[in-house]
Amino acid sequence: MNKYMDVNIIVDDILQDSKEIERLVVLAKLLGYDTIAFTTFNPHNIKLVREKAISLSRTYDIDIIVRLSLYTHEIQVLKRMLRRYRRYVELIGVYCASDKVTNFAAKDHSCLLYTSPSPRDLSTSRMPSSA
Repeated sequence: MNKYMDVNIIVDDILQDSKEIERLVVLAKLLGYDTIAFTTFNPHNIKLVREKAISLSRTYDIDIIVRLSLYTHEIQVLKRMLRRYRRYVELIGVYCASDKVTNFAAKDHSCLLYTSPSPRDLSTSRMPSSA
């Protein structure tokens, strides 16, 4: 059987629904995935997402990483966010909101660059702009 990885589950809207998150993990496991990314757009959710990831990883014997997605036009804001949150997540996604942000993030090997629009309407994002 082939092994696959990188199922990305955006957990912000279902974070309080443990059964739904568990159902998605079980489905990924049944489909043969080895690794799942639990993604949050809200840095304040990291601790809860980590706790769920650790628990479900142990229960279902599947690797679950925590990914934080960031969106900013300002390089200084991005630097501050990276310093603050890097140690709490395995991967950080950065939306290329400006050329400066794109160039800076491209040099940081722990950042995943998003070149397409966010899957969310970023004008209504719940992530604080000065995290």
